[in-house]
Amino acid sequence: MPSDKRKRKNKNNKNNNNTITKEKKVKFSEENKYLQQTNSNNNTIGNSSSSNNNSNYLLVNPFSTTTYCTQKPQPIKSFELFIKRIKEKTRTLKQLKKNKSISNFKNRTDYQSEESSSEEEDQMSDSSNNSGEQIVQGSPSSLENIIQSYGYGISRGQGIEQERIETILEGLKDDSNDIRQLDAVSELCNLVSVSNESTLSRMQVDKFVPPLLDLLQRMENYDLMVFSARTLNFLMDIFPASCSYVVSGGGINVLASKILVIEYIDLAEIALQCIEHLSHQYAQALLQEGVLMASLTYIDFFSMSMQKKILKIASNLCKAVKNSNYDMICDVLPSISRFLSSSETPMIENAIVCLTRIVNPFVHDEDKLEQICNNSSLIEQSVELLSNDKLPKSTISHVLRLLKTIAYSKKTAINLHEKGIVMLLSGLISQDRSYHDYLPDILSLLQALLPRIPRTHELVCQMSHANRKKLLARMTGVKPPNSDSIPEPPQNSNEGGKLASVFEEQPYLLQNMSEVILEPLITLFSSNHNEHIAGTILQIIGTILHYSSPEVLTESLRNIPFSTFLASLLASDDLLKVGTALQMVETLSIKLSEIFDSYFLREGVINQIKKIGGREPHDQKEELMLEKMKKKIKEAYQKAEKERKEKEEKMKKDAIEKNKRIQEKKEKVNVKEENSSSSSEEETIVDPETISVAWTEPYVEPPKVPKASKYSGKQKSNLKNFELVSFVVTKAQLLLDEYTDRTKESKMESPNALKLKDIGQKLVDFVENPSIVEEEDIIKDLREVIFEGVSNYELLNSNIIHSILVYLSKINGKTTSSIRMQRIFLFCKLFDSEYKGKISISPYRRRRSSVSELATFISTNDIDPTKVTYLAEFVRKLQDVLTSVENFNLNVSETNSLITGISTVLNKLMKGFTLSLTNKDTNQTVQITVYPLNTVKEVCSMIEESLAKQNNENNEETVETTTRNDTSYFHVDESEEDDYVGPNNTVEIETPQQERNYEFLNNAEVDEEEKTEDEKTEFELLYNGKKLLGDMYIFEAFFKFSNHQHPSSLNLWDSTQNMNFVKKESTNDMDTSEDNISTESLLNKTKEEIVLERILDFNFLLLFKKEEGIDNDAIEILELLRIMHGLSKNAPILPHTEGVLKPLLPPREFINPRLASKLVRFIQDPYYLFGHCLPDWISVLMEHCHFLFTTEIRTLYFDLTTKGIARAIQTIQSRQTKTNDLINHHQRRGRLIHINKQKIKLAREPNLLESAYKALIHENPTKRVLEFEFKDEIGTGQGPTMEFFTIVSKELQLVGLDIFKDDFVGEVDIKSDNERLVETKTGLYPKLKKYNDGKIDTKDFNVFYFMGKFIGRAVLDGRILDLPFSDALLKLMRGDELTYYDIENIDPTLFQQLERLNKMIKRYKEIKTTVDDIEEQKKLIDEMTLDNDGKTKLEYLCMTFTVIGTDIELVDGGKDKDVTIENLEEYLNLLIRFITKDGVIQQVNALRSGFNSIFQNGGIQKLRIFTIKELSDLLVGCDEEWTEELLLDATKSDHGYTHSSRAVKLLFKVMLTMTPTEKRDFLRFVTGAPRLPAGGIRSLRPKLTIVLKKPESGKSPDQYLPSVMTCTNYLKLPEYSNEQVLREQLFKAISEGQNAFLLS
Repeated sequence: MPSDKRKRKNKNNKNNNNTITKEKKVKFSEENKYLQQTNSNNNTIGNSSSSNNNSNYLLVNPFSTTTYCTQKPQPIKSFELFIKRIKEKTRTLKQLKKNKSISNFKNRTDYQSEESSSEEEDQMSDSSNNSGEQIVQGSPSSLENIIQSYGYGISRGQGIEQERIETILEGLKDDSNDIRQLDAVSELCNLVSVSNESTLSRMQVDKFVPPLLDLLQRMENYDLMVFSARTLNFLMDIFPASCSYVVSGGGINVLASKILVIEYIDLAEIALQCIEHLSHQYAQALLQEGVLMASLTYIDFFSMSMQKKILKIASNLCKAVKNSNYDMICDVLPSISRFLSSSETPMIENAIVCLTRIVNPFVHDEDKLEQICNNSSLIEQSVELLSNDKLPKSTISHVLRLLKTIAYSKKTAINLHEKGIVMLLSGLISQDRSYHDYLPDILSLLQALLPRIPRTHELVCQMSHANRKKLLARMTGVKPPNSDSIPEPPQNSNEGGKLASVFEEQPYLLQNMSEVILEPLITLFSSNHNEHIAGTILQIIGTILHYSSPEVLTESLRNIPFSTFLASLLASDDLLKVGTALQMVETLSIKLSEIFDSYFLREGVINQIKKIGGREPHDQKEELMLEKMKKKIKEAYQKAEKERKEKEEKMKKDAIEKNKRIQEKKEKVNVKEENSSSSSEEETIVDPETISVAWTEPYVEPPKVPKASKYSGKQKSNLKNFELVSFVVTKAQLLLDEYTDRTKESKMESPNALKLKDIGQKLVDFVENPSIVEEEDIIKDLREVIFEGVSNYELLNSNIIHSILVYLSKINGKTTSSIRMQRIFLFCKLFDSEYKGKISISPYRRRRSSVSELATFISTNDIDPTKVTYLAEFVRKLQDVLTSVENFNLNVSETNSLITGISTVLNKLMKGFTLSLTNKDTNQTVQITVYPLNTVKEVCSMIEESLAKQNNENNEETVETTTRNDTSYFHVDESEEDDYVGPNNTVEIETPQQERNYEFLNNAEVDEEEKTEDEKTEFELLYNGKKLLGDMYIFEAFFKFSNHQHPSSLNLWDSTQNMNFVKKESTNDMDTSEDNISTESLLNKTKEEIVLERILDFNFLLLFKKEEGIDNDAIEILELLRIMHGLSKNAPILPHTEGVLKPLLPPREFINPRLASKLVRFIQDPYYLFGHCLPDWISVLMEHCHFLFTTEIRTLYFDLTTKGIARAIQTIQSRQTKTNDLINHHQRRGRLIHINKQKIKLAREPNLLESAYKALIHENPTKRVLEFEFKDEIGTGQGPTMEFFTIVSKELQLVGLDIFKDDFVGEVDIKSDNERLVETKTGLYPKLKKYNDGKIDTKDFNVFYFMGKFIGRAVLDGRILDLPFSDALLKLMRGDELTYYDIENIDPTLFQQLERLNKMIKRYKEIKTTVDDIEEQKKLIDEMTLDNDGKTKLEYLCMTFTVIGTDIELVDGGKDKDVTIENLEEYLNLLIRFITKDGVIQQVNALRSGFNSIFQNGGIQKLRIFTIKELSDLLVGCDEEWTEELLLDATKSDHGYTHSSRAVKLLFKVMLTMTPTEKRDFLRFVTGAPRLPAGGIRSLRPKLTIVLKKPESGKSPDQYLPSVMTCTNYLKLPEYSNEQVLREQLFKAISEGQNAFLLS
């Protein structure tokens, strides 16, 4: 074990069983006396494992050097708890220094409970420390300094006095004096326990080890043995180098003896702890001493924790197992394998690791391996483990790796097949749970259960990069000129491995495997975007195809659209997938051509092959790539051979000349001179005939790809594995020629495909010529043909999707909007009828999204076959086609995510770089230091500052300035420690002097910079000729307007970056932003026409940028899906539904898991997320096709892209923790992100709204998590914070504030009326107001801006509001336009009146157009009455051009302008415009500005990704109906209660009978908020927990009220005698417990 891990382990060491006493007096200061007194009261901790009552024991004072021996064993305290208690006393001493009482210190929170453990008390005490002080390592009060003070004077960096060391050493060696030896060893033990590695390294540890080992063998003295063993344990734990001293001194033999013969169980435990340290490096020696067998033999005598440690030791020792240890292994196998059925996960995992290491040496010895598996029932128990749905993911991974190891043996592999392991693996892939952690292990095991493909038929996805480059040359078959002299590699008859022959002899094994696993693998492949996993899946599928006979393949692929799968592979930009797919096509063409030839054509395989090959079959004009390559290779070979021969001849010639020179030299010089002056090389004569030059394979540049190929002109950056491009084009050409030769006599095109083309043409013709009467028959034919077996490719190739789009949406001179509406009504009516055919199942229909912890699972099991409609099947078909053709780019990092690798990315993005900006008009240069996450606006402001400095200085052309991003509000920690607590500052808001009034809103003025969403700047930036938007990040600009494939490749720091800037052109002052919401009068249009126009009159294609290269077919499918979703959602407007408020299809039918998978992969890549580099298609789909994604995924997208870096990391981490069924070692690591808290203390009275306004507006804005607490109240944390948001929500609804429409009817008492809440039946809507000069009043702007900020802060920190907004206001907030029909949601009574007036207008127009006689017109108009009742004429209503019920004039002088039948339409237009826009738009814009000031990256705009219902749930929570099953699942019973407890059952009965009002009061009482978060009671975090509240002795539970801890959603419930008492006491507590936080 590395030394750093050993040091950390020392913190958690549970083996220091010293009992702290006050046996010896020590001088303490006043603070130390308190520590001593408290310590003596907390003395009994845990029990020793020893059961020997006669054993001696030791009392050790860690602050003394004396140890006392007694006769009766006492509980032994662990070192871990000793350290913990010192921490506790350190905190207490720190508080004493500040003169704060202990009681006040503990009473700072509202959530102290009697049942809390000491750990919970620590956390709560920390959270209640409002001063923000915390104990940090290295401070004067830290643990290290406490130990230095009360330990033995060991200071940091200093050693121990040599004299003291010598004294201890002499005492250890004094065999004549047991007492002295005991004193010495106890002192050494305590000394070592508080030392560190640096101290011990200077202590001459090697001198202490031999005497300690001698003492360990003193069988007659128990105390000496225990202390020497404990000292050795501490030594090896803190100073790992001492392990070598123990081994060299014979320590293995000594320690092993304590395990082989156990006399004292506690001594054996310490010995085992010592052995654990040694087992990492000296496993072989321990194995030879029999430690493995001995420890496992007596394992049942030890405690559970020690059993876990023994299995850990065993797993370490098993690393040293060799083939020669077979007999010993057979003996220990039963002892190990029985732990596979343990209920303790760590024990199961260690047992699996042991078995894995045991079987490794015997992988190639089938007999022994089979015997091992049989002796341990290994396969049976492993299969049973995998069948356990509740097994943690880490354990599953261990089991899979074990099975992979034994699968290398032929016999065990067959056994695994026969035990149904493939079926289990298929189930693991198909289960609806997060399986990605062990997915590579599943695939590895599947590979091990299959034979290898021979090298001659090796798949492209299996080859190395070098071999892939040689593929095309090998295909040509051209051999080198001297190939006869080159020996061929020996043929391996068993190249496929041992299993190849097994599958030939027992083909049913392969058939079973292929039938079970192929479909899940194809489904998995379609939703997974990890390249390694995708390659492994292709290898498995390719291997099955290679070894399967035609008969097996026929059965295996019968119900799998394999051709569709191949077509999607061939459409990929990854040539590795394309090449593998072509090989699979070749395999199927050889084995099952009579079946797949037609499918290849119908599913688009042949079409893709044509696109790849770029050549018509047997085209004489375009030569085959293979033939071109043959010619080039032959030429290259001839050239290379010629050069080789020339080089060889030259070398021979040089050798002859050299030999001649050597011979002449020998003749002229005597032998002695030759020996002294000639080198050995000159003396050697070489035979020229033996010289030869080896053949070197020349590199041959592949021929150019045909121009007609889809790869022509593509660059390396556009295609993955570009080296394969020539191979795949050549392979495609050959396959196409072969396919043509096979099918030239057959008619392959489907009749349905021809019908589709004909129907599509008729639909288009109908749009051009509406007189066609066969329209209904055409639609019926369309729906029947689509479901009679049309493939995805045929659906696309027939152009029917485009034809349907034209038919549903196009309007021309002959087709009016009303005719189009009738077409849509007919289409929906016919397609919404019941479909009685067979429900299709595609590889894209049942899938799981590879969304880390988010799984989107869609199954046909969710569909009731008796209610399936043609529309449902049509939408599913569109989803299948979309999945097969979409090419939205996915280029994400496989190494960085929001769970790991964060620090690297953040450090990069927080590093400044130099940016040189040149004025394009004047060539003036400004050089500034910027940060990647600076916005364009900020850089423009920096330019203005720099230019201002230049003008002042006049002598400098270059000025440097900088603006750094604020990251002080959070802390990133990827270490394993969790001691960091961010500084929690407390801000105290001044208490208002007056009772409730709103003068502060008139006096307070929001900064001008905060009033506008777009900060005005003088300049704008240009990069590569493109203008940059103001809210764009600089990092984003450099990435999106450059040619980088991934943001990680962008390097801005090595050199100065360049940009241009220009002065902004003057623009009209009118606001043309998206926030300027326009509403037109739509009186002349029906509700149906308005809805259909919004669905259909929208150019979806223009939203996608050409640079992204999105396939037009995919865009058209998305557009059609968008229309289908709009029609389904607005089903009540369709005549055939008869106004039923239910969509045509459930929302799940429109979800596309593949796109959801891509989206989540992008937003979990920190480079894309933090740098705002997400591709534009994501925002387009999110805003306009949000129905493709689940609410959870859209919420995740909103949270990650708007709430900042820290909260993005925190969101992913919290979701990861929630979905894990077990927190393994990696998940137990310290928190990855720490967001500091800002505590705000304010007074509940006299004016909370004013205090809240000051807190959110006037205090410096912070990105920290805000927590509110009330003055003079004890509560702090989540409970008071939720209470704050609830009370302020009520304050905003007071009539006196005069901001919301009030529907109150009755007598008004001004004094009391200002204190009541506005009444509304449809939700809150701004009060209609007309401002002077068109500018909003200061008071109204401030209150709506504050409200926006208030709402934004609640969403940012995950708080729930009590503001029941109307749907109309929510639409305005997210940027929608309101129509005339939205008034029904604002004021239903007013809408009814407007409808009556509108009917008069229609009647008036009808008379004007149908009656020609002027007199008759006048007569009929004069006789018009409201509702044609013959009584109420328009003039009787005495209406003027004012807003009904107010004095607000719609036109100048409106009070004096009467409404007549002639100007009634004008009046209604003005009134509707004022209600839906002019009277509320400025208030809404102020609210939007306040909301946007909290969020990043256009948070208000991203609200459009939610439906109105979802947005309401997000802002103000949701209401839901409770059931007993829901409450059982969503709540937790603890600390004295279970769900079967009588009191809990009574509580559930009361909860189920609560009225809506009672439910709101109950929720506010328990959680602090009157509503539940989005997702309902299941989404409460932490869970609603019901705990037992015990009465005092002699009192009845009925006398007590229930109490709560709102911070943790705890309900402390007495065990009442009956339901009535529970109800009364509960609602009494709810009533009396409001408006205060006290101790319970």
